[in-house]
Amino acid sequence: MGKSSTETILYYSGSQPNELDEQSLIAILKVSKYWQIESSIHWAVGRLEQLGLTSTHKLLLAKTYAIIHWVAPAICHLISAPLSEISQNDAASLDTRTYSIIAQAREAIEVERKKIGAVAPGLSLAPSLACTYAKHATCKDVWARFWWTKVAYQILHPTNPLQLSAVFDYVTGLATPEGLNPQCKEEFLGQVAETGALAVEEEIIGAAIAAIQQYFSSTSM
Repeated sequence: MGKSSTETILYYSGSQPNELDEQSLIAILKVSKYWQIESSIHWAVGRLEQLGLTSTHKLLLAKTYAIIHWVAPAICHLISAPLSEISQNDAASLDTRTYSIIAQAREAIEVERKKIGAVAPGLSLAPSLACTYAKHATCKDVWARFWWTKVAYQILHPTNPLQLSAVFDYVTGLATPEGLNPQCKEEFLGQVAETGALAVEEEIIGAAIAAIQQYFSSTSM
């Protein structure tokens, strides 16, 4: 069967291209992958992207049909989204290996969030040049309360947590509380940025994406 005959198969059932449902589009994608018709593959993937598929469904299709650019966004969402947004059916559609990688990444991020949120950074630092040892005890007390009530609350929020990579900008944008020297605040916050702790969430997600992409490559991609 030649390529022109295959292209005829792709537009079956009498439906207009814009009216094809998910199953029809997947069927077109399957045939297109078999015959390696790149234009039809891109067309079917583009139409599927307009259907609002869940991240788990897109990840399953990505694994089956090598839709590589779907993998990272889907994993990022599954790791970052509240569990309430992931249905039991969605979770059940993931294979054990993929689910395990995602679950371990979620747990690792949760541990890091608790570590960063629990203790205000920089409390061991000496006074800034704009402060004194006598006043620095007050700076540390105010900073510790500020961190717990303002920052940790956002980091540990149960449904809409602040991304760790956004903590520096978030704190910088908040008004400095009374009793805290602004330069001490900068140095307190600078310490946690220098340790790389605020980048750990992105690193965990990146590692999970790489692990799942490697797994997919070893099975079907």
